[in-house]
Amino acid sequence: MYKSILIILLSSLLLNAFSLKDKYDLGDMNAGYKYAKQEFDKKNYENSAQILFELIQKGNNPEAFRLFGYQIEFGLGIEQDCKVASSMYFNSIKSGDCSTYKDIIRMVRTNHCIKKSKNNKRTLDGLDRSYQKCKNKKIL
Repeated sequence: MYKSILIILLSSLLLNAFSLKDKYDLGDMNAGYKYAKQEFDKKNYENSAQILFELIQKGNNPEAFRLFGYQIEFGLGIEQDCKVASSMYFNSIKSGDCSTYKDIIRMVRTNHCIKKSKNNKRTLDGLDRSYQKCKNKKIL
């Protein structure tokens, strides 16, 4: 599942004329994420995806996982893959971003990337409970 992402990003990196290392410090996760978010906001989706991919390889940055998941979910600068997007969202949650549950809930509610089934209501209830539990742990 990660192979297709890796191939796309590596080929894109090789074709890219500028070095991302010149744009931000790879060791500074916050600076890297801010730069990726700026690129995303300017609709430079391929650059954003490259930066985010580098960041998630370096460590647990929940914001990077979440934004990368969003780009993969909608095919923004990278091949669309709902399973990989879901995986990125769950990595974001594991890294401490409870609000990412909202992205997964949106996917289920809108049936985007998820087949509509009679279990969706139960799935939504479970996701809502997990989201509340996660939020409560953060408050304590």
